[in-house]
Amino acid sequence: MFRTLLNLTVSCALLLSSIAHAGIVVESTRYLYKEGAREITAQIENKDDIPYLIKSWVETPAGKAPSFMATPTAFSPRGETTEYGSSVCHQQR
Repeated sequence: MFRTLLNLTVSCALLLSSIAHAGIVVESTRYLYKEGAREITAQIENKDDIPYLIKSWVETPAGKAPSFMATPTAFSPRGETTEYGSSVCHQQR
């Protein structure tokens, strides 16, 4: 009985986990910054007709100031356009 219930639960979880809809697709989750480069670009694609608000930021370990900043920090792509650039600029100290 327990094994049957476990198999049913796992089967349902696997079937339901494959259902997803992504309106916004980001080319990568991590980007490497080449030392000396002024900026890098992230490709973002809106696959939906609905405008979304996208917020970008740089995460650092607790208590450390970020060495980079992502621009624009927030923007709203429209469905008719498919590619957007977001540059990450090194902050001068």
